[in-house]
Amino acid sequence: MEEGEADVAVIIPAGTSAALGKDGPTPAEVLLFKDPTLIVGPSIVAAVVQSVIHAADGSRAAAQAALRVALSHGLGDPARLNGLAARSAGLFYQSLSSSPALAVKTRHRW
Repeated sequence: MEEGEADVAVIIPAGTSAALGKDGPTPAEVLLFKDPTLIVGPSIVAAVVQSVIHAADGSRAAAQAALRVALSHGLGDPARLNGLAARSAGLFYQSLSSSPALAVKTRHRW
């Protein structure tokens, strides 16, 4: 970026995937570096990155909610269910890209 070869860079740190399966006090941070003189391109990239983060957080929240329901009904070992919740979140997130529940349809009106 410093030499003008890119207008925006997205840095996903090591351990980000593992952080999705944990309930820690500090979330993993995806870093976005952008050319401050540009507006449109970096804004689009930021919106896409935010969308992916929201989908991943939604997957994680759904899996953790299922875990809490299972535990409240006395089902299973908490450590084992935690692992299942993490795997479920990953599978749920993958399924979003293959069969989304909602889609955007663009129509041009002339």
